[in-house]
Amino acid sequence: MRLPLRFVDVHFFLLALLFLAGNLAAASGSVAGAESGWQEAGGDNVELAEMYKADQEARSDAGKIDWAKLSAEDEKRRERVKEMLEAGLVKTASDHYHAAMIMQHGGEPEAYELAFELSSKAAEMDPDHKSARWLSCAAEDRWLMSLGKPQVWGTQFKRPDMQSPWTMEPFDRDAKTDEERKACGVRTLQESEERLEAMNEQLERNNR
Repeated sequence: MRLPLRFVDVHFFLLALLFLAGNLAAASGSVAGAESGWQEAGGDNVELAEMYKADQEARSDAGKIDWAKLSAEDEKRRERVKEMLEAGLVKTASDHYHAAMIMQHGGEPEAYELAFELSSKAAEMDPDHKSARWLSCAAEDRWLMSLGKPQVWGTQFKRPDMQSPWTMEPFDRDAKTDEERKACGVRTLQESEERLEAMNEQLERNNR
């Protein structure tokens, strides 16, 4: 039986509308995802993971770093992390770890404090996340030293100026035990002292 022409036209018109509506909904979802910076991939924030990757790759060859450029890039990443935190887009243990590492390169006490809080949260969410446990210690040390206080884990090495040797001072060596350090993947006191000695020996050789 042949359908009347008018019915056929309406039938295909309705199909076209449904097809168009489906495409618009898909496009709308894509735009919303792009605006939020959130993509599902095992639950982790993909944009944040890419930011973390960029942060690490920018530091892969210390001898070739353009510090002015890196500083500007770091600031942009930190601002984006803050936006994600406000929007509730930092959800998983990996998200918290990635955000913490970006904030660890902040250069000011507030950034280090946030790095400590985020990495501690990551370690709490995933007790097997060894990198998060280590970062929580490193961030705490960096935060304390930025406030003019002694570090307590022994993760930070610095040179006051280009004429000075490497040092871990100020360092409260009795604040943590070596067992606590080992549990967090941090070097023991002896291992840290040995590393400090090796760094200064290398510095002397470079200056000859």
